[in-house]
Amino acid sequence: MRTTAQIGIFCLIVSLGTAQGHRTPHGELWAGTTLTLRAYAFSSTKSFLALSNESSVRVGQVVRWRMEYESSPFLTVASNEGWFSLKLTNRGNGVDWLNLSHLVRLGR
Repeated sequence: MRTTAQIGIFCLIVSLGTAQGHRTPHGELWAGTTLTLRAYAFSSTKSFLALSNESSVRVGQVVRWRMEYESSPFLTVASNEGWFSLKLTNRGNGVDWLNLSHLVRLGR
C-alpha cells in the first residue's frame, strides 16, 4: 500500500513538473498538445522497483464561448430594430471561427 501511494505521488510530480506545455491566455493546455508520461516505483526504503512504459495523452479541444452585453439589449427604435453591442470571448483551448447572422421576423 505504501509503495502504491509513493507511485501515485511521484507520477503526479512528474506530470505536473516536467509535462507542462504551452498554455492559452486562460491557463489551459492548447488543443492538440501531446503529453508523454512515465511512472517510477520506489519501495519504502527508496529502492528502485520498476519503470513503466511511456504513455502519451493528447489534449482534446474544449469549445467554450463567453458572451456579454456591452450595451443594453433593450433599446429599440420605431422600426422595431434593436441595437446593442456584444462582446464574444473564446474561453476554449483552440482556435474557432464564428459565422454571425441575424434573423428577420415579419408579420408578428
